[in-house]
Amino acid sequence: MKLFVYEYLSCQPLDSPLPRSLRVEGAAMYQALVADLHALPELEVETMVASGSSLAFNCRCHVISPGEEEHRFKEVTAATRNVLVIAPEFDDILFERRNWVEQAGGRWLGCPLNLLEVMSDKLRFARYLAERRWQALTPETILLDNAYGELFVEEGPLVCKPRYGAGSQATVLVRYPEAWSTCLETIHQEGWRGELIIQPYIAGVAASVLALVGKTQAVILPPCTQELSPDGRFHYLGGTVPLDPPLLTRAVELTRRLLPLVSEARGFVGIDIVLGQTAEGEPRDVVIEMNPRLTTSYLGLRALARTNLAAVWLAVLTEKPLPPLLWRQGKLRFHPDGRIEPLALEG
Repeated sequence: MKLFVYEYLSCQPLDSPLPRSLRVEGAAMYQALVADLHALPELEVETMVASGSSLAFNCRCHVISPGEEEHRFKEVTAATRNVLVIAPEFDDILFERRNWVEQAGGRWLGCPLNLLEVMSDKLRFARYLAERRWQALTPETILLDNAYGELFVEEGPLVCKPRYGAGSQATVLVRYPEAWSTCLETIHQEGWRGELIIQPYIAGVAASVLALVGKTQAVILPPCTQELSPDGRFHYLGGTVPLDPPLLTRAVELTRRLLPLVSEARGFVGIDIVLGQTAEGEPRDVVIEMNPRLTTSYLGLRALARTNLAAVWLAVLTEKPLPPLLWRQGKLRFHPDGRIEPLALEG
């Protein structure tokens, strides 16, 4: 089976004004996933990178010059047929690549269009859950109105962020009403001009879950912590895997409840959650967002796994028996650039 694996950031010209943090994360995920896929004898993997890139792969790699990305993408898609895309949701980047796959006659190995539209839009995702009477699973989410935002923050801290976004770009914690104007100024200075949403800040343990979802089976991989910057900007610093019990059990249970609501999802699905508690001390676990793509937690999960996780992904998608899913004992910390720190890890 031929497979074209594409990662958006690695295919952009090196002088593009893209956040370095996103480039680093994208490259680390790209190299890790391709290495695992390339190890599978049933796959013939091809990749693509921008001219001048330092990324190296053991498979066929197409080097593209500025201005030829779309043409070469469609050319490789037509030759390989099967396409796995890693791309952010903002600026319609993910949707555009899906259209390229369709126009080239390829097979999109990911979520269908209707769920791409839901998961890529944080406001629509919240409404999607509410329509299914699962609004308790996610924070109240409201399209930004300046006056309402000021009233809202008086009731407690809120998070202001892009309606369509990735990598915590232009995301700000607003603790006090007088900080509201500074929040908007910061977001505009960072170049964001699109719609914004506001959500109440949910205190608790930030975690992520990566699921592999197919038509007849799904695999929930061990939940990870999310280490976020303490400056109120939620910059992603990596995480640890696995979560400690009982938080691990809570994260898995929340994911199990959520997946039937997105039963048409396919491939990699990343879920960001917060494991908190009510004022009475009862557990309160909420879903912040879902990502219809591979997420950075794959870096830690593959280091913890004794099984090639790409083989599990392929079995889920092709509806074949799953390989035994084995894990090392212990815990590790992973960084967005791919670095791994064993924490009492065995084997």
